[in-house]
Amino acid sequence: MIFFQKIRTFAPQFQSDEWALFQAPVFDPARRFSTWIYSIAANQCKNEYRRKNILEAVAAYPDLPDDDASEYLPEKLDRALHASNIQLAIDRLDELHRKVFVLRWQEDLPLRDIADITGIPEGTVKSRLHFALKKVTAHFHTL
Repeated sequence: MIFFQKIRTFAPQFQSDEWALFQAPVFDPARRFSTWIYSIAANQCKNEYRRKNILEAVAAYPDLPDDDASEYLPEKLDRALHASNIQLAIDRLDELHRKVFVLRWQEDLPLRDIADITGIPEGTVKSRLHFALKKVTAHFHTL
């Protein structure tokens, strides 16, 4: 019964002759027609749900870049999710460690410049970077 309700949900799409004609060569006359047509309808429902889930996932990331139309959507979503997880891990760092982490890995500054900017010895910068990297890595191990 639930299957028929799902079919009715997507019935307008199935009314076009295209989807049935596309599957026509696959029909085996030795089997029941109803089984064949129901399996096509079920597959169409699955495809529609997948498409709907992808659209909802895209809506969850409004900042998703649309610069390369040839790039696959799952890769864009994966990259957006990864970037948000990195930002979350950085946000969880305390101020001292976050500052050196951002200067090194996001601003790409050399250790000497970071030491000058923060007013701490280069060895302390290395130590804080090591600790920050461990914390960020640990965040990804908990996902």
